[in-house]
Amino acid sequence: MVINPARNFMSTSDEVETDVGWRINPNRRPAFDVFSIITGNIQAAAFILLHELGHRTKSYEDNDDDGDPLAGAINNGKIHDACFRNLRRLRSNARLGMKS
Repeated sequence: MVINPARNFMSTSDEVETDVGWRINPNRRPAFDVFSIITGNIQAAAFILLHELGHRTKSYEDNDDDGDPLAGAINNGKIHDACFRNLRRLRSNARLGMKS
């Protein structure tokens, strides 16, 4: 388990954006939409701990490697669905430098 203290875990920002899923969209290049949630910094730290606990408990099964951003988003989606369902998913392609 590795938590990068220079990133969102130690953020003091009022808003932290986290990718939580994606879907195929053949009308887009690249051909997918990415979705994110916005949390406060304390919620973001809790989210990160739960994400890493998912690795530790092998909850992600075959999708355990976050080296691919889409795999990380899928894993985050599991945390979102289980613990943060009250936070609405937002399409975040613009943040990723993709054209909407």
